[in-house]
Amino acid sequence: MRHLFILGYTMLLGFLSKPLLWSNQSIKLIFIPGFNGFRHFNAKAKTYTEFVMAKKNVPAYQDFLKCNGFTRPSFSGLTPNIAEIPIIDKENYVKKYAIEARCRNGVMPSKGVIIDESSGSSGTATNWIRGQKERKLNARMIKLMLLH
Repeated sequence: MRHLFILGYTMLLGFLSKPLLWSNQSIKLIFIPGFNGFRHFNAKAKTYTEFVMAKKNVPAYQDFLKCNGFTRPSFSGLTPNIAEIPIIDKENYVKKYAIEARCRNGVMPSKGVIIDESSGSSGTATNWIRGQKERKLNARMIKLMLLH
């Protein structure tokens, strides 16, 4: 039941928060003082939802979780214990799985994506895919931080 509550909650949260991202003034509402506990819960709920979606749709992540013997985190009340989710990094995930396997349904999207590449300061450059939605949100957040 908690699982379904969190998934429904994040869907509703995503729908209700979109208007807040429309202007520099309205986005400030997200950072109103005194709501840190609420923001913290929202972050855990969104993280849990992303975990569930990746577990369902990303072949590399499915294999990664299987190899780590992990199914899903426990809950404390309504809050998912996201610290229990195994951490992915360059060694145990990026280098181990092909870029396609790290995409939804094991297929690299053909439209609306760019491939970013790291500087390779560790010795080898790393590539990853960014979709249009992620790029727009990142650009919006960077702009907000530059303005304040």
